Amino acid sequence: DELKAKEAEFEEKTEGLRRENTDLEKQLGTASQTILDLVERHKTNQKRKEEDDLKFEALQQEHELTRDQNVRLLESLNVKSKAYIQLEADHADAQAEIQRMMAKDEETPRVDDVVSVNVDKSANASSKNPKKMLMKEAAARRQLFENFAV
Repeated sequence: DELKAKEAEFEEKTEGLRRENTDLEKQLGTASQTILDLVERHKTNQKRKEEDDLKFEALQQEHELTRDQNVRLLESLNVKSKAYIQLEADHADAQAEIQRMMAKDEETPRVDDVVSVNVDKSANASSKNPKKMLMKEAAARRQLFENFAV
């Protein structure tokens, strides 16, 4: 009897150990699957990180190219602005020169005014001969032109 009791007890312990072993194997399987999932997720994350790093490098290069292009555009704009400012200054100088020349021209008697005064003086003397008057007018114009040309 005692032997049967020990045998039953041994069987119970063996059965308990089998159940515990089965539970541990299930836990090991679950842990192994979790580890495999984590390894796979790590690989996926590593690939994404590499892709993101490549994208970041590409974006960084694009940013540098854009920055360089913007610097060149600003330099070009600066040069053009300086040229425009110089052009405005040259235009203002030219306008001032034109005004000065126009003021000088207004002070200088015009050819038509001088000729008409000379013709008026001589017209009284030669109003009877229009051809002679035209000849005198032409001579006065020629003389005035020669005076201005010198």
